[in-house]
Amino acid sequence: MLFDFIGNVASKEDRISIAFVVANKGTAEPFLTLHYDEWICVKKGKILFENEGGNVTAAAGDTVFIKVGIL
Repeated sequence: MLFDFIGNVASKEDRISIAFVVANKGTAEPFLTLHYDEWICVKKGKILFENEGGNVTAAAGDTVFIKVGIL
């Protein structure tokens, strides 16, 4: 479930994306290169971020910053 508040879909803004996402356990996303900075705040559970530089796990209460061009 995705609710896009600010970003290409909702506001045609291409510098930032603000969305509320509910991802069920086992959900996976394909590899992508971001064209904007992204902040992710984990409200519940854990997220595993995998990239060539190594893996990072973020848990509830953590905030992750992904710089443009990374991930």
